[in-house]
Amino acid sequence: MLAKSLFQFDDTRFFSNLLAILPELLSEYGFEFCQSVVAKRNKELALSMNKDDLKQNVIQIYSSHSDHVAVVYNMISIMIENEWIDREQLSPLVNQAFSGKEWDGYDYSWLLRYPILNNNLNAPEIYDKFSIPLLKAVKKIDEWRVYRDYMLSISNN
Repeated sequence: MLAKSLFQFDDTRFFSNLLAILPELLSEYGFEFCQSVVAKRNKELALSMNKDDLKQNVIQIYSSHSDHVAVVYNMISIMIENEWIDREQLSPLVNQAFSGKEWDGYDYSWLLRYPILNNNLNAPEIYDKFSIPLLKAVKKIDEWRVYRDYMLSISNN
């Protein structure tokens, strides 16, 4: 359902939302399906995708719209989840990308991937710094700030 809904959006939102669901899309529907989804927007990008290299695919999709905060957010979330980035490199990257970054254009049609720390999962911290603030968010901008601030928090620990 999510993959089919991608086509109602402009290119930036399409590729940002694709990044948010890419690992699950690949595991559930396979590479050929994902490649066909990408091909409907960018045939050249689809042809350059590598069946056996999620990291390369993430970087290529990111590179196609790297100037948008949601694309950057989803790419960094996947990097954190897959431990593709050294902890010393993570903090400066996240601080540069998100520190003080407001995003008035956020709405619920943007999918943001939840950043998971595989080697340092701290349930109380997730609860206190993500789940509860997200429940308390009144405005869309507040919700974006919860995602942003949680990303900043986990990258600076």
